[in-house]
Amino acid sequence: MSKKMKHTHCLNCKTLFPDGVDDAKEFFCASCGQSNRDSRLSFVRLIKDAISNVLNLDSRLIHTFRDIMSPSKLTRAYIEGRRKYYVNPARLFIFMLIALITLALFSIKLDNSAMGVDQFYSKAERSKMLDEYNAFLDTIDIEGHEQFVDTLKSKLFNKVQSLQKDTLGENGPNFFNSERSIKSYGITSYDGIHLTQKELFEKYKVEGFWNKIQVGQYIRVVTNPAGGIKHVIKNLTWAVFISVLLMGFFMKLIYIRNPYYLVEHVVLILNSHSFLFLLLAFNIILLLFLPLGDNGEKITKIVISFSFFFIMIIQFLSLKKYYKQGIFKTLIKQIMINWAYLFIFNMVVLMVAIISLILY
Repeated sequence: MSKKMKHTHCLNCKTLFPDGVDDAKEFFCASCGQSNRDSRLSFVRLIKDAISNVLNLDSRLIHTFRDIMSPSKLTRAYIEGRRKYYVNPARLFIFMLIALITLALFSIKLDNSAMGVDQFYSKAERSKMLDEYNAFLDTIDIEGHEQFVDTLKSKLFNKVQSLQKDTLGENGPNFFNSERSIKSYGITSYDGIHLTQKELFEKYKVEGFWNKIQVGQYIRVVTNPAGGIKHVIKNLTWAVFISVLLMGFFMKLIYIRNPYYLVEHVVLILNSHSFLFLLLAFNIILLLFLPLGDNGEKITKIVISFSFFFIMIIQFLSLKKYYKQGIFKTLIKQIMINWAYLFIFNMVVLMVAIISLILY
């Protein structure tokens, strides 16, 4: 591409350049900030832009993490217009939340085998084998050999139930106040594993939308519990988002006499959560390296207790510094905020968990 190309508009946002601009000199678009020299492509330019972007991002991250223990400072800076110095609060919140969930899933190490799924599958197969064994005995004459046959059966199928008795839903839930419980259908474990949902519903006459949802999702969770838990955990991000928005309205209510916009409360909550996620991630990493046994449990309790009090102190200081109220008022409102958050978050988590299981 030619090194001397004149343009009458910005190549990024198409905004027209003002008349009389010298294209030989570098200047920046008034709308998007892109340089007029971005059109002159070269390998050197590519490397310079990459280094510039990385260093710019790193500097914002450094500034943000340096002050993340002071959510009130990050919030005030953003509200007052210093939005290039720190990482955007919403972007930081999303990044920290995703990082925390990823770390939590990695540390939990959910595995179907460890959760007894292999035994569940094996039990279902052995139940089918027992029924086939009994059916085979009915076709042959075992007169005079009953004791031997019973001994052999007890050895081969010890504590194994027939398919008619090995049914799902012994402790199954009854969501949505459905007319029938899962157990009442008499679905065998073997059929629950091997039949498709359509075949299952036809064979056991599962009718009605909510009944099909209840039975289908219960079987999916039973046959793949690790996948179900991971699915719920991943969707809990929505619970956190919704809780943040609802808490913004609640804080607007308890600070109604103060001249603060709703967005200010939301930004403060986002920054506070980012700090919380960072501390929780640090705790998870720390706990992964703790020794097992009594010493490990003692250290775990100490770490959790310290983190809890540290979070409460940071939250109190953030509320006091940002809203500039007295110690007593701030303490009362902190208690109200935390109780409201527990209630809102639990309700939203329950709602999201149920929806996640329905859609799983």
